Amino acid sequence: MIESYLQQAKEALSTDDLAKKTYLFLKEETDSPILAVMKHLYHPRPFIPILFSDAEFDAHKWADSFTQANYPDPKNPFIKTNDYINYIPGQVPPFKVNYIFVFKEDLSRVVIDLLATWQTLQSMLRQIRYKALEDNDLTWANLISQLLHDSHSLVDMIPKACRNDELDIRRSYQRKVNNRLLFLIRPLELLPIRMPVDTFISDSLQMIHLKAENFTLQISANVSDIIGDAELLSRAFNEIITNSLMAVSNDYTKISIKIDTIPPVSPLLPFDWLRIVIRDGGSGIHKDFLKRVTEPFFTTRKYEGYTGLGLSIAKKIIESHHGQLLINSVFKKGTEVTLYLPLNDTGKDE
Repeated sequence: MIESYLQQAKEALSTDDLAKKTYLFLKEETDSPILAVMKHLYHPRPFIPILFSDAEFDAHKWADSFTQANYPDPKNPFIKTNDYINYIPGQVPPFKVNYIFVFKEDLSRVVIDLLATWQTLQSMLRQIRYKALEDNDLTWANLISQLLHDSHSLVDMIPKACRNDELDIRRSYQRKVNNRLLFLIRPLELLPIRMPVDTFISDSLQMIHLKAENFTLQISANVSDIIGDAELLSRAFNEIITNSLMAVSNDYTKISIKIDTIPPVSPLLPFDWLRIVIRDGGSGIHKDFLKRVTEPFFTTRKYEGYTGLGLSIAKKIIESHHGQLLINSVFKKGTEVTLYLPLNDTGKDE
């Protein structure tokens, strides 16, 4: 049985593909009572649409049941709820993506062995993928860093007597682009600390010569601290504030900042999330552009000297803290940017 499964599994190109092949093998080649494979993210709303499921599977009923489960024993990959048996490998440390195999009754020894084999294969695929991405990112970072260094040197070689205002403006812009691009491509080293939220907001705004009292600021009573790298999180927050100010032509009264916490909905992530919502009543973002606003270099204001890297940098910083950056906007009415940060000790990816 294992040999037959390995023959099918070896053709998997990704962890999603491997989960699909495993589900189909269990469904077609064994007497397994499997109902579905769910995908679980490191996210305040962790459950995403079903990857694969039986026709009788009710995802909403399952989610309600799973939410009520106790935090699992890391040594036991099974979580039993009212109507389901859930197989979940790799619970600790938390992974960005996990898979939950959902069954309707107890499993045979053969099925348990197959799931253990899948877990081993999944771990191998992850390691290969992350190692390849890490090596590729490092290679490109070194190449781009060298190119940017050379461009700096070339610009600096231009004699001062040959420079004019236009050249100085372009030189300043290129230096800004280079510095921001280097930040974007290099890996981040976090120095997480715990700090009061109100202090974080006021200190962050002071870095760009603003004051918290300039804005409509609402901090819920149940919010006390934020956990993360203070300098990096301030930079991410200020990138968003700067964008909002640009959208409202520096009219502070059109920007509000609301901070609260939301409770966990998954036993795999048993901690609250800090939510920071920044709203502006500005020009909004056209629906055709909304999906691209966090792409590097995407901007509609390049002629004004903007690099199009601000939201890319903010997203990188937030995600390095296992957080999420979400953007909603209505064209000509305004934009809402929501930051979610886990209120636990920020760890490393697998």
